[in-house]
Amino acid sequence: MSRGMIKACIAGALHYTGIDRLIGAHARPESMPLILGYHRVVDDFNASARHSIPAMLVSTRTLERHLDWLGRRYAFISLDDAAERFRSGRRGRPAAVLTFDDGYRDVYENAFPLLQRKGIPAAVFVVTGVTGAGEILLHDELFLLVRRCFEVWTSPGDELTTVLAAFDVDAEQQAAIAASTRSPYDTTRALLTRLSQPVLRALVTRLSDRVRIPQSERDGLALMDWRMVSEMHRAGHAIGSHTRTHAYLTNEDPSAVVSELQESRAELARFTGIDAVHFAYPNGDFNAAIATAAEEAGYRYAYTTCSCNGVHAPQFAIPRRMVWERSGIGAGDRFSSAVFHCETRGVFDFVSGCGRERHA
Repeated sequence: MSRGMIKACIAGALHYTGIDRLIGAHARPESMPLILGYHRVVDDFNASARHSIPAMLVSTRTLERHLDWLGRRYAFISLDDAAERFRSGRRGRPAAVLTFDDGYRDVYENAFPLLQRKGIPAAVFVVTGVTGAGEILLHDELFLLVRRCFEVWTSPGDELTTVLAAFDVDAEQQAAIAASTRSPYDTTRALLTRLSQPVLRALVTRLSDRVRIPQSERDGLALMDWRMVSEMHRAGHAIGSHTRTHAYLTNEDPSAVVSELQESRAELARFTGIDAVHFAYPNGDFNAAIATAAEEAGYRYAYTTCSCNGVHAPQFAIPRRMVWERSGIGAGDRFSSAVFHCETRGVFDFVSGCGRERHA
């Protein structure tokens, strides 16, 4: 039996017996908004997945299917309204909010017209230091390079360990990264979640000396410029910060964290006039010190990617559900309402848990 079939059977049983609602209510009460997070919105998932991290992609067709499914079960509300519910504990009818991370240009080109046509508000968390700069994000550059290394290196794990030996990376970290060389995605994720931005940038420079990436592969990873960001904001969509460089903040020293938070908020004000109150932690990673730094930088709400708490104020640990092209896929590789319901309600988290420490 395929994994999709097993998942669909479990989800169906939980959904039709009502157990999913009991489990889901533990993760998120029905009265609190469901906040979904997307990244890129593309015309052709399969074509884009060849040159991008697949889990960051959703096709326009699948996004519309998600919107229609959500529209039959929830009222779409703005991020401001959702954040106020979390802050105050005010209850209301079931509601959903759409968010898009990083500020990819294809969100403007593909998602924006769809949202306008359906009259659905959304929010975009932009990486301000790269917006309008004609560059791609560090994690995209790293993925392209690592994928190319897998194509040309005989032993990616050994080769990568040799490269990392030139940097200030301890043996334990090197071993953990080398053990992750099952695929380009696993390796990229291991690097991003273990290394600081300065080391990652130096690694990208070193890998760029060894392999070449065609410009055509970078083109699809373009970000919005400030004109596009401002246009979406004028159309009623919220704009928030996703740091200045997309640093995983738990990997950075305190001064770098403060800089990422403060400079991003200042750039949003400078280029768009927006007084940003919403902030999304890259990869959802944070701790109490980072949440406090976000509050001191002037943000009023911050968003993670699970239902964990552990900070002094719940409005700085607002959970989101990250979704992509294959979210809700069940038996026969088809969309399953029961599976999507369980995924968005956090039912499967009851088994896997979060495992993240938020107090340190």
